[in-house]
Amino acid sequence: MSDGAKPPRDAAMRDSDRLFDAVFEQAGVGMALVAPDGRFLRVNDKLCEIVGYTREELLARTFQQITHPDDLSADLAQTRRLFAGELPDFTLEKRYLRKDGNVIWVALTVSLPREPGGAAPFSVSAMQDISDRKRSERALRRALRALRTRSECSQALMHATEEGALLYEVCRILIDFGEYQLAWVGMAVDDAARSVQAVAAAGAEAGYVDSLRVSWADDEYGRGPTGTAIREQRPAIARDLATDPRFAKWRQAAIARGFASSLALPLLPGQAKCIGALNLYATEVDAFDGDEVAFLAELAADLARAVGALRDRSARALAEQRTQRAAQRMTQLLGASNVIVYSLRVVDGRLVPRDVSENIERLLGYPVGQTLTEDWWFTHLHPADRDAAVAGNARLLDRGRFTQVYRFAHRSGHYLWIQDDQRVVHAADGRPYEVIGTWTDVTERMQTEQAVRDSEARLRLALEAAQQGIYDLNVQTGDAQVSTEYATMLGYDPATFRESNAAWIERLHPDDCESVGATFRNYIAGKIRSYRVEFRQRTAGGDWKWILSIGRVVERDASGAPLRMLGTHTDITDRKLAEEALRSSEQRYREMFEANPQPMWVYDLATLRFLAVNDAAVAKYGFSRAEFLAMTIKDIRPAEDVPRLLANVAAVHAGLDEAGVWRHRTRDGRELQVEIYSHVLTFDGRRAEVVLANDVTERLRAEAERRAA
Repeated sequence: MSDGAKPPRDAAMRDSDRLFDAVFEQAGVGMALVAPDGRFLRVNDKLCEIVGYTREELLARTFQQITHPDDLSADLAQTRRLFAGELPDFTLEKRYLRKDGNVIWVALTVSLPREPGGAAPFSVSAMQDISDRKRSERALRRALRALRTRSECSQALMHATEEGALLYEVCRILIDFGEYQLAWVGMAVDDAARSVQAVAAAGAEAGYVDSLRVSWADDEYGRGPTGTAIREQRPAIARDLATDPRFAKWRQAAIARGFASSLALPLLPGQAKCIGALNLYATEVDAFDGDEVAFLAELAADLARAVGALRDRSARALAEQRTQRAAQRMTQLLGASNVIVYSLRVVDGRLVPRDVSENIERLLGYPVGQTLTEDWWFTHLHPADRDAAVAGNARLLDRGRFTQVYRFAHRSGHYLWIQDDQRVVHAADGRPYEVIGTWTDVTERMQTEQAVRDSEARLRLALEAAQQGIYDLNVQTGDAQVSTEYATMLGYDPATFRESNAAWIERLHPDDCESVGATFRNYIAGKIRSYRVEFRQRTAGGDWKWILSIGRVVERDASGAPLRMLGTHTDITDRKLAEEALRSSEQRYREMFEANPQPMWVYDLATLRFLAVNDAAVAKYGFSRAEFLAMTIKDIRPAEDVPRLLANVAAVHAGLDEAGVWRHRTRDGRELQVEIYSHVLTFDGRRAEVVLANDVTERLRAEAERRAA
C-alpha cells in the first residue's frame, strides 16, 4: 500500500459516519447524543422543534433541566442502570418542559454505542412527541371515569334509605371511580357564624376535613370555594391552591397533603335554598374543565334532590318513580326509534331468538311473533349476502363483538341494507349466554356512497359538457356572474340570486373563513400556482353544504394584476358524509380489536416487530404493552422454534392463514400451546399480519391424558 492511500477501514468508517449524520439530522423524531452527566452533546432540528429551544440553547443545558420534576427520578434511575451495563437500552414515556412553559409528553428510547474495551462516552436518545395521544387518552379516561361514576352514583341514589350513609357512599364513589383525592360534604348551618359542618368525607386525606373552619358568610372563612358555592348557589373552583388568594386560610394544610385544585358544588334540592356543598380535591392544577364541572354539577343536583327526598321520607318512592319513568321512556324511545333492538339466547353454540323491539313491525313490516322463529333471519337474508352473514355470526362468540352489513328482505319484498351490531353477554363463569344486537337501516348511506362514486364521474363529464356550477368573478369589483346550477346548488332562485365576493365570504362557515380566505388571497397575489379549496357554504335554508371550488385567473391587466377569474363549484356534501362514515367504521373496528377476549396482535412482516397488541394479549402473556412494542414475535417463541417461524413468515400469503399449534413463552417463563390464525393487512402503511392466538394448552393436555389412559 502506498503512503498516500487510505485504509479501506477508514473509508468505511467515513461512510458510516456520513450515514449516521444523515439519519441523525433527517430523522422524523427528536435525536440527541447525551453525556453521562446529562449534558446534550448533539441534537437535531426535530428535537429543537419539540422542546422549543434553539440548538445552541439545548447544548448549554442538561436533560435534567428540561425534564418534568415528577418524571426525573425514573429517568435518572434508568440512565444509571444503562451506563452501569445493567440494561442494553430502555424506553419510557415522560414529560418535557418546553421553553414557552408548556408541558409535552414524549416517548423516549435510549441506548448506548458500546466502545470496544471501554465505557460508552455518551448515550443515543430518540424522542417522539406523543402529547396528542396523551390528551386523547386523558379525554377517554375522563369520559369513562364520568360514566362509571354516574352509574355507581345513580345506583346509590336509587337505593338510598338514610342520608348519612348516602352522603358517605357518594363521597366514596367519587374517590373510587372518579379518582379524586378527597371528597366531602358540608352542610350549611343557620347559626350566627353561618358555619359549614362536615357530615361525610372519603379519601386518603379525609382527616384534613376535621381541621377545617369554613363558613358560608361573606368573610375570610366564607370566600373559599365551599362558602362561595353555598352563598352564591353556583359551582366555585380554585384552579391553583398555591396562588388563589381566596384559599389563603386553608392553603398550607391543603398543599401539605398534595392538593392542587378544588371544586365546590352547591346542593340545591328543588327550588329551596342551598343546603350545603359537595367538595372535591385533585392533585393536578386546573384539574376541572368545563365538561367535568357540568357533569359534576348534575351529579350534585341529583344528590341534593335525593337528600331532600330522604328528608321528606320519600326517597325510595322517588327512585321507583324515576325507574318507572325511565323504563317507560325507554319503551317510548324504542317505539319511535329507527334502531331495532333484539336479543338471542346461546343454546349449545346456536343463537336462538329471544326478544325483539316492537318497532320491527313499523320498520320491516313483520309482526314480533313471526320474527322469533329460529330460521326467520336466515331465510330473509339476500341470497348474495347469506354466506358472509352466517359466517360472521359463527365468529361472534369467539370475538365477543361483531358488526356486519348485509341486505335483508322487507315484508313488502324489497331489500334494505342493514347494519347489524352484536355484543356477547357472558355469565359470571365466563360462559356466553346471550347476544344483544341492534339493526340500523343504512340503505340511504349505502346508496349515498354509491351515488357519490357515480356522481363524481357524472359531474366530471357534466362540467366539461355543460359547465355546471360555474362562476365568472371580476377580481377588481368582486362582482360575479354564475350559472343556474351554481344558484340552485345552494337553494336559491337563479332568477333573483346575485353573487359577489363579499356575499360568498358572508356565506362561508366560520371555521373555514380564515383558511379559505388566505388561499384565495395567496392565489390572487400569485403566491400559489393553483386555486382548489373545499369549504362549507350556508344554503338559502340555513343548512351547510360542502363545496369544492376550482378556479383560474384568465385575464390580467398590463401590469399582471388579475382582472377576471373563472371557476366551478361542486357539491361534495355526500362525499364528506361518506368519509365521516368511513372514519367512524374504522374506529369501530379498532374498538373490536381492543375488546377481543382472545389475545391479538399486529406485527410487521419485514421486521417481525409488534405494531399493536390488545389487552387480552397483555393479560395472557404478562408483558406490558410497552414491552410488547419493543419486542419481535421471535421473542415469545422457544429458540428452537424460530427457524420454523421464519419459514412460516416467508410463506405468508394474502387471506386467512391457519398456522396450526405453536409453542409460546410468557413473561414468567410458562409455555403455552396456542392455535394461530392470521390475516395479511396494511397497517400504518406497512405490510403486516394480524394474529389471533387461541390457548389450547389445557385441551391438548386433556387429550394426551385420555390417550394415555
